[in-house]
Amino acid sequence: MTDEGNFSPPYRPLFVTAFVDWLFSRPIPVWLIFTLTIVVLGGGQHLYAWNSGALPVGTINPDLALSSLWVITALVLWHHMTYGAGKTIDQYQPYLAMNEREFSEVRFRFTNIASGIGTILILSGTWFGIQAARADIEVAPAIQYLVPQIRFTIWILSNALFMPLGFQLLRQAQIMRSVYLRADQIDLFNLHPLFGFSQYVALGGGLVFFQSVVLPLAINPTAYGVAENLFFGVTSAMATLGVFFYSLWGVNRQLIGKKRQILTEVNSKIEAMFQRIHSAFETENYTEITGMRTMLSALQDEKAAIQVVRTWPWEPGTLSWLVSALLIPLLVTFLRDYISKLLNP
Repeated sequence: MTDEGNFSPPYRPLFVTAFVDWLFSRPIPVWLIFTLTIVVLGGGQHLYAWNSGALPVGTINPDLALSSLWVITALVLWHHMTYGAGKTIDQYQPYLAMNEREFSEVRFRFTNIASGIGTILILSGTWFGIQAARADIEVAPAIQYLVPQIRFTIWILSNALFMPLGFQLLRQAQIMRSVYLRADQIDLFNLHPLFGFSQYVALGGGLVFFQSVVLPLAINPTAYGVAENLFFGVTSAMATLGVFFYSLWGVNRQLIGKKRQILTEVNSKIEAMFQRIHSAFETENYTEITGMRTMLSALQDEKAAIQVVRTWPWEPGTLSWLVSALLIPLLVTFLRDYISKLLNP
């Protein structure tokens, strides 16, 4: 690859990315920062609840204890979709028919949300968070809104962060498809470089599903009706799987085409080898038949090896992990509610 001029960013990135980069690059491990946040926020709300008599002293409310996970998950996902996205596309760079400047622009777009559209989405998420909190306060247990300012802030921050991330996830899926189409070196016997994108999307989709479905089911199952919960969960699962397959569709088409091309070439060689063997029999030139049979066997082995090559670019366990992560919480919730109805008709 050649460098064709200096790269100039096509737009100004959203300010949240700089904050998340700063947060994850602190000398203090980020997991410790998040743990302290959970302890301080959850502990503070419990102390207030115990002192006010809203909870018996010593009683732990899971929702109060883990409420900060809504925002923490959003920050982790943001880091994954910026820093993690950059590492993923960097691994794929050697296989792309792009010069350095072209790749730098694609990488920038893949890892950054534009400030303009990003700000609009943050404001939209803020408005949606306020409306959702107003609706939730009418149906949620009173203990959850013991300190309403905290609960409203969590609703606002989590929705304000996730709104642009949802947009970026769809955008990245489209970029991944276009990037796969620019690949000029695909080795059917070494598909490991192609697995990076599938693992990236699977992890990102899992985080989205965790925040939007698993958390409500785990710590706040009474905030929504069961039917609505299951509908939202199934919709989220289908959307996540849809993005997963859509982003990898381009390379799947390429792998199928490459596989067909090589199989066509091998079949032609096998056919030619059979003709040579038949010709040797007809001319009674038996001395060359042994060597030709060895070559024919090698070609048949090559054909068999190519036929079993996977054309979807993921590790064998990636899809099963993603499907399990999406479906198990829904099945557990369905069984829990079904058993509850049987025991309490």
